Amino acid sequence: MKDRIISEIKKECFPDLEFLFSAQALSVSIDAFKLILAEESEVFETVLQKNVNDLEFENFIYFSYAECFYNFLYHIKNCRKTEINEDVLKNIE
Repeated sequence: MKDRIISEIKKECFPDLEFLFSAQALSVSIDAFKLILAEESEVFETVLQKNVNDLEFENFIYFSYAECFYNFLYHIKNCRKTEINEDVLKNIE
């Protein structure tokens, strides 16, 4: 389930929101978010380990799937006020 959530978030086209906002997907969305965040943290760590002279502006320009996923979750929270949505965002924040 987590792998499907991650692949939906990383799609080049628009993700399947019906799936992402399903109760089943929301129940594991925190774990999926943590996996996405861990991937992005690894990339950022490699940038931090570079020599200052090797850094380029492009090193700091990237698309954050974690931020995208958070924005989708925040959107569904505002559209459908349910306890599971509130709990997911509280755990991520």
